[in-house]
Formats: sequence, C-alpha cells, structure tokens
Amino acid sequence: MEILNLIHIYAPKDDPYHRKNWRLLYPEDKAQEIKQLAQQGHINNISFVWTIHPGDTIDLQSEEDFNSTIKKLEQLYSLGVRQFGVLFDDIGGIADGKSQANYINRIDDEFVKPKKDVKPLITVGTRYCEAWGPSMEGYFKIFIETLHKDIEVMWTGAATMSNISYEQLDSPKRKIDSNKNLAVWWNYPVNDYCDDKILMGKLEVLKSDVTNASGFFSNPMNQAQASKQALFCISDYTWNTKAFDCEKSYKASFKAIAPEVSQELEIFASNSCYLKEDGGDSGEFLFDESWYLKDDIKNFETAIKEEKDASLYINKLVNYFENIINAIEKIKQKCNNKQLVKELYPFLNALQFLGEAGKYSLLAFKDLKTGKIDIIEKNNNIARENFENMKQCKVDVLKEGAPKLFVVQVGSLLLKPFVENLINLVNIKAGLESEPLKLSYNMENVALTSKGVTITSSTGKDKEEQVENLIKGTIAGGKW
Repeated sequence: MEILNLIHIYAPKDDPYHRKNWRLLYPEDKAQEIKQLAQQGHINNISFVWTIHPGDTIDLQSEEDFNSTIKKLEQLYSLGVRQFGVLFDDIGGIADGKSQANYINRIDDEFVKPKKDVKPLITVGTRYCEAWGPSMEGYFKIFIETLHKDIEVMWTGAATMSNISYEQLDSPKRKIDSNKNLAVWWNYPVNDYCDDKILMGKLEVLKSDVTNASGFFSNPMNQAQASKQALFCISDYTWNTKAFDCEKSYKASFKAIAPEVSQELEIFASNSCYLKEDGGDSGEFLFDESWYLKDDIKNFETAIKEEKDASLYINKLVNYFENIINAIEKIKQKCNNKQLVKELYPFLNALQFLGEAGKYSLLAFKDLKTGKIDIIEKNNNIARENFENMKQCKVDVLKEGAPKLFVVQVGSLLLKPFVENLINLVNIKAGLESEPLKLSYNMENVALTSKGVTITSSTGKDKEEQVENLIKGTIAGGKW
C-alpha cells in the first residue's frame, strides 16, 4: 500500500463551526487557531484537512446552502487550509447518495479545481461500514458511482470497529461492483466510546495482505500524547504493510515516544490495553492484555485447585507485580514527556494500586503456611485497601461541553479478577470469612431441578403466565 502524504483531518464534533453551525464563519479568535494549525501542517509537511459536516441540517437542493458552503470554505482557504473534507456520517433521516455526491462534486468543480493548489477532497458517506447503514445498492453504490473519481472515500471496515484485511476492503467493492479502492477510516485507538480505557495495545488486528486501500486514517484517543504509540505502529504498518512485524513495532513504539522509560511504558501498556468489541464479519475486535503473565497465573491457580505446592509461582508472580509497581514509579519520575505522564496519571495510579494489591495478596497466601493469622490478615488488608483505592482513580473527560469523571479500567482482562479472587480466597482459607454458599441445583433450569418446591402467583390473569409454571417447564413466550 503506497501512502503518498501525511494528513491530519480536523473534524471535532464539539467544534460548532464544523457541524452544528456549519454555515457560520469562524470568529476572529477561532479563525486564528485554525490558521496556526494549518501553518504547523505546512511546516511539518502534513496536510491539514478542514472538514465540514452539514448533513443534519443542509438542504442539498438549496442554492443558499451551497453558497454558504463555498463562503465557509473560502474563509478556511484564506486561513491557509489547502485540503478539505465533506462528511455525511452519523446523520438522521433518509440518506440520498446521489444528492450528497452531486453536492460534493459541485464543491469540487466550483471551488477545489479552480484553486489549482487545493488537494483532492475527502469524504465519508452515511454508509461507512458493512454492518449497518443505508442500503449498499440503493445508497452506497449510487454515492460511489456519482462521485468524481479522485475524491477519497473513507470506510471503517466490517463494522464501526473492524479488523483490517484485504477481504474487509474488497467485500464492499464486490457488493456494489466497483473497482474504486476505499480508504481505511480506522476507529483505533479512539476511546470516546470507552473513556475509562487507555488503548496502547499490539496491532494484531491489522493483516499484512492489504494492497487495496487508497489510504489509512486513524482516529486517535482523547489523550494526544498517548495516541502516538498506536500512531507509530500504524505508520510502521502503512510504510511497509507486507513486512509489518507486530511484536517489533510494538516494542519500537515505546522507544520512539519515550526512550528513557520505554521498557516501563511497555509494562504499563501491556497490562492496561484490553479491548473487545464486535468487529462484524471481521471477527472479534480484540486486543489482548497481560499475555506474558498468563501461563504463570494459570499454573498458580491449577496448583491451588489440585492442592499442590504453589511456592514457585508465588515468587514469580510477586516479582511480576513488583516490576509493575517499579515501572510506574519510574515513569512518573523519569519520563521527559510530562504531558504524556499527565494524560496517563490516573491509569498509572490505578495499575500501581493493582500491583500493590497483587503483591500483598500473594504474600498473604504464602503466609497461610505459617498459620500466623495476624500477619495474613495484615497483608490481605493491605491488598484489599489498594484494590479498593483503584475506584478513586478517575479520568476527567469533556462530554457534550461538560466535564465528566470515569473510573479508569486497567488489568481488567486478567490481573484485576485474579487479585480480587485471591484476596477473597485468602480470607476464606484463613477463616476470616465464610465460604459463599454453593447452590445444589442448576440455576439455568429450575423446572428440572425443583422437586418438592411449591410456588404461587399473586398476580397475573393469563394461566400461561402464572408463576407456578416456572417449576413445571411450561412457560410460554419466554415470559419468565
């Protein structure tokens, strides 16, 4: 896949002059901010693309609305912008692919082409993935066939979040019988739908067979500095897709963004990057976490279950948790990128608490051999206190113009459930807590295991909905 130039697409939904008030010109102070962004783009050889999102309120047949569009684009051109986008994603009503494409083409004919120094337009339609949206035949095919050939069309893949492969980019082309390659609009590492997460995982969901993408656009996180880790790996992938090595790229990314704490950042990220979403036909959109700890945790849990000596695994796991604690301390103290530390701070604190909780719960388990209840209880209380302190680690995110706090998630795939279970297990084995009652019947099928049980309805007139039927196995329509 050949990437011709680097592009930054400006499309923040909280900029009212981009979407809600798209007809209005920027006031002087905001216009100067756009001008500075465009200038920085030119200085750094990055094309700053300003986009307009008129879809919810525009009348595509209105001459007045078209003139408002051109007037707005002229203002941005005067501020130094030399590439533009027109977006029609996430809008209400019935999408008209032909009218949308004609509107974009007219901008191309009457504004872009006459300027001579403006790069081709970028767009995204109302249908931007295979999983859902207006009809592929009735909307997307017409949209693509009507658009001028040099206009870039972005596509998220099989779903809003998608694994990327040749097949996922070829499928929409086959469905509409088109030879036009689409540009990947990849919703990673964006976290505006999972604000409690920091996404710095390995890009195992990018396949090396992609040769049919016209471009690759990544949607970053709210945390600009932390996003550089994924952006590094994505750049590495697009530079030489066929030769992309996920493992090497992952390690190199931390050396690129903070070489003085690269190993420590890798430890942090590897235990904070879990993500699992529906990837549609591409399969689960899955980012693994704590992979280097899985075998030892599994071996430890197996030894406990089989009542074997778990000392070897306890010592290894204590060492792992101490490495996590020390890594976070070093990031806080030694990382030269202070803005990165600021972005990661609540996540760092949460993982540090989890590291302490893991360490002391393991020490408490180890102390079970001594039978010294006071020491066991002390260590396990330290573990529980640290575990509970994770709830105080919150990230402040702007939502619809107002700040909102989210309790951060780290170690959620493996470490957090492991530590929580271990704290409870230690208390039970030490006699500090009672073991939870175990049900002697199958909760999945009360009707087949409820001999001797009687049950009476107090409400309901329909005999098929009487609660007595719960134990007879005759409930109709899934009511119960």
